[in-house]
Order: sequence, then C-alpha cells, then structure tokens
Amino acid sequence: MIYLSLRMYAAIHGIGVIDEPNGPLFHKWLPDGETDALHFASIAPPNALRVWFTRRGYVNHGMIEYDFGRHEVDVSIMRRQGWLDAGPLQGEAVFTHVTQSELAAVGADKKGDENYISLAKRVVDFLLPPMQSLYDTLSLQYGQYWVPELKPWDSRNMSLGGYCQSTFGLQWRTDVNAEWKKFLPDDPSHTVRVMPIPGRGYGEFLTESDWRDIQSSLDAKPAHPLALRVAGRAHELSNSGYLAEAYIQAVTALELAIEHFIHLRGQSYSKGVSNHAKAFTDQSLTSQLSVLALVSGAIDSETLNRAIRAIDTRNKIVHEARQPASLPIDDLLALMRCIQVLLGVKEYKSPRLINGNWLDAPPPGAA
Repeated sequence: MIYLSLRMYAAIHGIGVIDEPNGPLFHKWLPDGETDALHFASIAPPNALRVWFTRRGYVNHGMIEYDFGRHEVDVSIMRRQGWLDAGPLQGEAVFTHVTQSELAAVGADKKGDENYISLAKRVVDFLLPPMQSLYDTLSLQYGQYWVPELKPWDSRNMSLGGYCQSTFGLQWRTDVNAEWKKFLPDDPSHTVRVMPIPGRGYGEFLTESDWRDIQSSLDAKPAHPLALRVAGRAHELSNSGYLAEAYIQAVTALELAIEHFIHLRGQSYSKGVSNHAKAFTDQSLTSQLSVLALVSGAIDSETLNRAIRAIDTRNKIVHEARQPASLPIDDLLALMRCIQVLLGVKEYKSPRLINGNWLDAPPPGAA
C-alpha cells in the first residue's frame, strides 16, 4: 500500500481577465478543506481518493482577496461576496496495487528503475479518469471554462516524472505519520515541440498583401456572415487542441455557408424557385457540397474529397459518440477552403500559434 498526496492547478492562466482565477470560482461560499472533501465512491476499497479546496485569502478593502499563503477568510464576508477563488485542488489517495519490489524502488528513490516506472504508470491510470471527470464537470457542466482539460501522459512531450509533478504534484509515503516525499519515477523533463504550421506555413499569418487588401476593401459597417464567425471558432478550437470540437464547428459553418450561398442567389427569383431550392437543401450535406463544387468550379477534387471525409468524420463524432483515431488537420482546412469559396471571400487564413520562430529570405521586391 502507498499513500499519495495531490496538489493540482485548477485554472489556466492567461485567459485575458484582470483578476485571473486560480481555481474554480464560488458564490457566497468556499469549501472548507477536508471537511467538505469530495470522495470518489466509484473507487472500490481499499483504494480511495478524496480531494478538496482549502480556504485561502485575506480581507482587503472589505472583500476577500485570494492569497495562497494566507488563511484569513472572514466567513461573514464570504457569505456576502459575489465570487470567491477556490485556488488549487488538493487531495490524498490510497493505492494498494503495489509490489514489494516497487515499494523498494520508490523508497530508495531509484529514478528510472523499471519497478518505479511500472508503478507510476498504474498510479497515473488510477488517478487520471476520476480527476478528468471532476475537471470536466466543473468546466463543461458548471461553466468554469478556465479549469483545464486533463490530458493523458504523452512521452513525446514530457517524462513520466514530469507528468506526475506538473499534472498531479504527486508525493508519497507508506505510513500516515511519515513525511511526504516527491513521487518521481524519473527525472522531470519537458520537450518543446515546434509543430509545423498547416496550410501555407508562416504564410498563414498576415502579410503586407493582406494588409493592402484590407486597406482597399475596409467597410465601416462590416457584415461578416455567421458562417465565417463559426468557422473562426472552429479554427480557434483546432489551435487549442480541441480537434473533435473543431470538426463539429467547421461542418456547422459549412452548412451555414451553403445556406448563405443559396440565399444570396435566390433573392431575385420567385418564391416558386425558392421552394425548388429548398428541395435541394433537403439533400445530404455531402450531396449539396458536391453539386456546388461542380457548379462553382472553384473547389478542386482533392479539396472536395477531403471535405467530404471531414463531414463523415464529424458524423461519427456526433452520432457514434466517439472520437476517431485520426483527425487530419488538412481535412479540416479543406472544409475551410469550401466555406471560403461559398462565401465568396477572397482570402481566408488559419495561422497557428506556436513556440518557435525563424528567419527567411525577404519577400521578392521588399525594400
């Protein structure tokens, strides 16, 4: 048996508000540490997991202000305050599936030892699903979108020890009276991977030519169609790593783009013609797109085939409630290209925010 201690970040920093939360935000109340702990009843004894938030902060100008190092929450003010920051999550677990050789490796701090690594992988498999469920509940059901999505360990991005520390802040002990020690199956390390920018690479960022086009066509009363806004949301989701959600949004944007395309061209026709057009929109989305691609002549066959594949992928996500093993970014970009054509937009770009930059030759004719 091994006892585990958790200290987890419960907020994403850099979300762009003045008072960035350090955890979930409560109204007129804060959980009072272990007294109000959550217990995961689905975990079968003797294994166990419980988590809690500790009341942190002090009174500043008549309001409770979050401070990790202070525990001076005035309950009378707490019961009146609009929002209160819960800060990071803490927890403890009991994990019994441990061999003597694994305990020996942990006790001797044998980083990199196969026994330590084996135990750590099982510990992560034990902790991740319930913690994912809690974080998703707070983020999705209760609207605390700054609570991060917990992702599985990826050896391409960090070592197992790095994951145990950065995700769970894990410590261990084998006796309730012993001192806590860091749980480090191997040396913490992170790998910064510079991901290639899809599409035109760095050319997806604004260029001088783009700026000149904006100069010549800027309208004081912009009226960008809803399809373009939804496509922008799909791009944002893709850039943030939420590819399944990006596919869903992109297909919705395509549906809106087709409606926009038909509506604009049907305004000068009689109501009877519009009714015939309605019969067209009753066809499957792939049929509609295929016909419009042939009519426009502006969507090449490869782009069309990729877009159709993206629609099929989206349907699997939505109707089968599962995420396919492969979610190609190029298929998503093909959808964006179709949306661009149907909306009659001269340019549409999908830049990706990345860690890394480079120097290249100046553009032709640059001063």
